[in-house]
Amino acid sequence: MKKKTLLAAVALTLAAGFAFGMAGCSGGGTSNAKKIKSEEVTEDQWNAFFGLDQDSSEDDGKLEDCRIVLNTYSRMQSYSDGILTDGKNYSETEIVIDGDKDYVRTSSRSEGKRGDISVNDEEPETVIYSEKTEKDGVPVYYSYTQNAASEWEKDAALSSEGYSQYSELITSLFGYQLKTTSYEDYVFSSDRGGYVLKTDLKGDQPVLKFKDGKLVGVWWETESYSNGKTETTYDLVITYEDQTVNLPTEFTDNTVEEAE
Repeated sequence: MKKKTLLAAVALTLAAGFAFGMAGCSGGGTSNAKKIKSEEVTEDQWNAFFGLDQDSSEDDGKLEDCRIVLNTYSRMQSYSDGILTDGKNYSETEIVIDGDKDYVRTSSRSEGKRGDISVNDEEPETVIYSEKTEKDGVPVYYSYTQNAASEWEKDAALSSEGYSQYSELITSLFGYQLKTTSYEDYVFSSDRGGYVLKTDLKGDQPVLKFKDGKLVGVWWETESYSNGKTETTYDLVITYEDQTVNLPTEFTDNTVEEAE
């Protein structure tokens, strides 16, 4: 899992104490990206973090210990046939990386009204553990998921994409890849508390927050008007410290090879 292929995950993507996985994990510091006051970074620090340093090796910047917490919120208000529909959606994603092991937890819920009728829904929380090992010098990836009976099952993952699924998750949430951005494209804004695109004159693009040369937060708040009003907020906080991911110890192993 190299920095050059993991940029989106670092740039855009949650709570401690879950079964099997979170011993020793602590978010620490500010839990809201908007409150973080970014430090200024040099172009060398930017390039080193985002894997844009041409002199760096492919192994530079491997994320071995960090915790990524992403909260998203959206609200849509619209009228249809004179009836107001007002809906809110909340989602949480927590990612913990402990060397070649990781933990991903997601949950979401919605609430709202159409006229006088309440419409609420909550998706079951999902948890996935992944690990990378080697067999005959070749990387092998496994995932642990729960079935309908809340029992753990271990399965082989299809290539590294199964191991670093959070990269795709965060890329899709923010709609662009920070790994293609250049230091020259950004400017430090004291008023907004971080780095913003030079072309972001409306203030509706992500704000990047740094500390000790590393990305520690991304804040993004937008509003749009089309057949009503839509508000969206993304709040991402990353902490870098020793993390512990304890894989499930009781599970059905679907990877056991049949005896020849």
